[in-house]
Amino acid sequence: AQAAQGLHIDNNPIAIEMSDQEVIELQDEHEVEQAPKQQDIVWFEPKNVLKEVKSNVWEFYKFKGTVDSGPNKAKVFCSLCIAAKKQADVAYSGGTSNLSNHLKNHHPAMTGENTNMQLFLKDNLEI
Repeated sequence: AQAAQGLHIDNNPIAIEMSDQEVIELQDEHEVEQAPKQQDIVWFEPKNVLKEVKSNVWEFYKFKGTVDSGPNKAKVFCSLCIAAKKQADVAYSGGTSNLSNHLKNHHPAMTGENTNMQLFLKDNLEI
């Protein structure tokens, strides 16, 4: 038997006798989920995650997640930033305003009439 550590009543430490099996079960019950390993990370195309993809901004974004948990829908990742080795995550909450603003502020050449540049980058950037 072991004494469980870290238990307190009214800020006073207490010891409770537990069997080894009870300690293991208690530890298993309170394990913190570990972050996915780099090799477990998968990129998801927006058309495979969302019901509809209407905006052209989606050409430059992907969702990130794992095979087990699926895509994290709280943020998307900019292909242009990833290619430039910059911070690439942009908050996503269901609309494309943040995505459009990110492109305008960080990649102004991608907005407006510069469609040849957009086509070149789309064909040559893979994440």
